[in-house]
Amino acid sequence: MLDGFEVSNGFDPGTPGDQSHDPDGDGLTNATEQARGTDPRASDSDGDTWSDGAEVAERTDPLHPGSYPLDFAWAAIGNAANAADSTGYGAVDYDYEISKFEVTVRQYVAFLNAVASNDDPNGLFDPASQITRSTVSGAWRYAAVPGSEELPIDFVSLYDAMRFVNWMHNGQPAGDSGPATTESGAYQITAAGISANSIELVPSARFALPSEDEWYKAAYYDPATDGYFDYPTGASTPVACGPPTSLVRAANCGQPIGGEVTPVGSYPISASPSGTFDQGGNVWEWTDEIGGASRRIRGGGFASVFNELAAESSGADADPSVGEADVGFRVVPEPGGVWPLVAGVGLLLAIEHGRSSGSRRRARRSVARTDPGAAPSRR
Repeated sequence: MLDGFEVSNGFDPGTPGDQSHDPDGDGLTNATEQARGTDPRASDSDGDTWSDGAEVAERTDPLHPGSYPLDFAWAAIGNAANAADSTGYGAVDYDYEISKFEVTVRQYVAFLNAVASNDDPNGLFDPASQITRSTVSGAWRYAAVPGSEELPIDFVSLYDAMRFVNWMHNGQPAGDSGPATTESGAYQITAAGISANSIELVPSARFALPSEDEWYKAAYYDPATDGYFDYPTGASTPVACGPPTSLVRAANCGQPIGGEVTPVGSYPISASPSGTFDQGGNVWEWTDEIGGASRRIRGGGFASVFNELAAESSGADADPSVGEADVGFRVVPEPGGVWPLVAGVGLLLAIEHGRSSGSRRRARRSVARTDPGAAPSRR
């Protein structure tokens, strides 16, 4: 049977060792490619940039372009036990990391295809986002609107973001939304917790949404001086709101392109001192900080005026159950946890990260804070 498969694909069945023959170099032999239905002449059968071998190793579907293991770039935030800014924010007593970029449409598509192919009881898919849903062989398939893959995901509630984090904590499994995929892990999501706005990070979390202090430090803290900048572009001079540019201290704010988001990292030399991008403008970002009946968002969005990106006024209260066009999120791997790191060949490796076991979060300190109240509640 393998000989016929090899002949039909243009290979010589007389080649010695055909059971281990891997002509496309994707890590799968022709025998495995035959069994899985993948293309033995192409290392990436579905064209999603992940090799067939990498997808098989990570238990994602090498024939489905919306199913692949996620890759993240992390920014290291050091200088543990730094002092807070004059606003009262930014003190973090441990080293940590945060995603350099906002979670993208491409990454959220992989999440949907993993946990919402048969049912979507929690409304993780919003048709207003840059994602389409179709039916293939009786199952839902999600795809990014062409050209939107690297835009930040929006129209996501706090609970959508928490469920994404739970999915990452659980190892990016494929299966219906439930305790082993989206409803437990880093956050225990229950109807009672949602009603009371009381859901917090569990001690054993491997990933998290950033706390407000973590978000603030990543955006404004200058490790070279142990001080803070006024804007998340490594400067205290105001941000220039405008379309993507190579100018320094620029951001997607003030609706420069008609009220639209821009691909993450579109302002390449306007990073924070820690190497994060778009912490000012583009989309507001969820933190898991509780603010009464609300949750805190940070950073301003594409419609914000420039001073809403400043440290003293970049925070606002938001309804945690609502997703909007200008709100997204980024993620934090937990110190002491085990998190996936993309290796050079594209495989996800389990790496023991950083500190000894245990979560760093999240003592709620009684500190006198100047709430950035110039940005009122948006909901």
